[in-house]
Amino acid sequence: DDWRRRLDDFLVGVDSCPALLALARARQPQLLLIEADGLDWLSQRTETSDVTICSGVFNRWTDRNALPRLHLWLHAAWTQTRYVLAFDGLTIWQPQEIKSAEQFYLWPGNVIDWCLRDLRPSRLRLWHDDPVGNIVIQCWKEA
Repeated sequence: DDWRRRLDDFLVGVDSCPALLALARARQPQLLLIEADGLDWLSQRTETSDVTICSGVFNRWTDRNALPRLHLWLHAAWTQTRYVLAFDGLTIWQPQEIKSAEQFYLWPGNVIDWCLRDLRPSRLRLWHDDPVGNIVIQCWKEA
């Protein structure tokens, strides 16, 4: 697919886990993949992205600073994003039989309130329970 080859020139993946990057490189050798702490990488960037996707970033935070760190992450990503910031997380409505003490669970209403108050997107879109207990939020800036 010609359009997919052109799109690959613009995609960048960042992860702090070498094993995940190795897996991604094996599947998508044409992509630019960087080993770095995501928040540090976002904070040091000088150019913006049209779209920023934070997928699975926040699920493994279990300390008391998880929520403030989430806010720092999203603020840094929002600052470096030209049009759309999308992120996902696990919700407190995750079925009890699959909940883990090693994962961070969000109250969707609190996250939405924070996004509307602090990021002030022109549009906010929410998907919930796909899969069960997962939430995906898109924050849009004026085009």
